[in-house]
Amino acid sequence: MFTISQEELQAIIGQLQQAAHYHEEWFSSLNRGLICGLPPDPDDLRENAHQLCSFGQWLENKANPRLHDHPAFVAITNEHRIMHQHAIRLCTVSISNRTIGKDDYDLFENSLQHLRHQISGLSHELQDMLYNRDPLTGANTRIGMLTKLREYHELARRGIQLASIVMIDLDHFKDINDNYGHQTGDQVLIECVQHLLQHIRVYDKVFRYGGEEFLLVMPATDIATAQQITERLRLEIAAIKIAGTNNEPVSVTASFGLTLLDPDVVVEKSIARADGAMYAAKKAGRNCIHVWEPTLDNCESEQ
Repeated sequence: MFTISQEELQAIIGQLQQAAHYHEEWFSSLNRGLICGLPPDPDDLRENAHQLCSFGQWLENKANPRLHDHPAFVAITNEHRIMHQHAIRLCTVSISNRTIGKDDYDLFENSLQHLRHQISGLSHELQDMLYNRDPLTGANTRIGMLTKLREYHELARRGIQLASIVMIDLDHFKDINDNYGHQTGDQVLIECVQHLLQHIRVYDKVFRYGGEEFLLVMPATDIATAQQITERLRLEIAAIKIAGTNNEPVSVTASFGLTLLDPDVVVEKSIARADGAMYAAKKAGRNCIHVWEPTLDNCESEQ
């Protein structure tokens, strides 16, 4: 999603949980007033009520700026505003001593539930980042990888959206460790993965598949678009310079295997196809991209 320290991520999760608690307190107070016929909080009748409650103030002013472009945060902000519009309607009817209509309350209740689901979803995603992230590179670990891929696979199977996957392997990485030491090798891994994370979309995922091997998942992306994105990343990685022993610049290239997350085969088969395409790229001279084709299924993987 974004580059962020474990400590900052923990702080964001805590702030989100506290903000969600404020929201539930607001709802309890509103509901009590509606049931008991009490006058509503004047702020709940204002046009900008969504900016005046504690949860709205967190969204507007206190949430970590790194969250602001995340799709779930944007959805929460929009649903929170809509929910308050329905709440204004309920409060207006209540103070006029009229009975609140079922349809009006159902609109409010549905919006409230949508908001709760979105808050819960963002919280789970942040906790997944915290506990299922490779501590060295910041990539996702393989824990949960197949689950996430199966979610994308199901969307593809239902014709909702395609997804592409890319197997990435750093070229001659063992030579870097041997010639410059493992500390420099670790820095190469960190720099390359951080570059990936900073130059892909917020909903793309990078998983550490093996030592210097990574799996990039690009939902809502066909093969042609994925190939363009991968070619850009290939050139950018090759241009990275890492300070090695005695500040000697170290560079690295990578080989890429690209395939569609095929809705007609199991997820593991698509991963194997990306892996086979990546080995074909290595056999072709490295620092290049190969797109999977059926003839690669019969090729032996390079050891």
